[in-house]
Amino acid sequence: MNIQFTLVETSQPNAFTTALANAITAQKSAIQDTVDNRLKGVSAQVEAEAKQKNVTTAKTAFDTYKAAYDTATATAQAFASASNEQKNVLRAQYAIQREAAHLTEILAEAAFKQANLDWPNGGLGALPPKL
Repeated sequence: MNIQFTLVETSQPNAFTTALANAITAQKSAIQDTVDNRLKGVSAQVEAEAKQKNVTTAKTAFDTYKAAYDTATATAQAFASASNEQKNVLRAQYAIQREAAHLTEILAEAAFKQANLDWPNGGLGALPPKL
């Protein structure tokens, strides 16, 4: 949009100001539409970028949770066929892995909420409390 005006010297006071105000008033709706459209375009882009970051964060958090859960599950499964010496090590590892899975689940659930995504009911399932 271009606004053009011509300045003409006049002996009347405020003639320039009045002419400028009239020119702007005549273009008011065009100016408002242009500003509104630009703001909406920027707002939609900014909103989409923020949502994309939240979804990416949720994906990363869920992947971390699933990896911790799978590690703890594998340790629990290995416990059944382990020797007595190995069982002591597996118990200690499992206690750490179970807590890590629990904490990453909390973080993943919060990331899902931030991204406005539905968290799977019950997460990936309950891990045994102890080995």
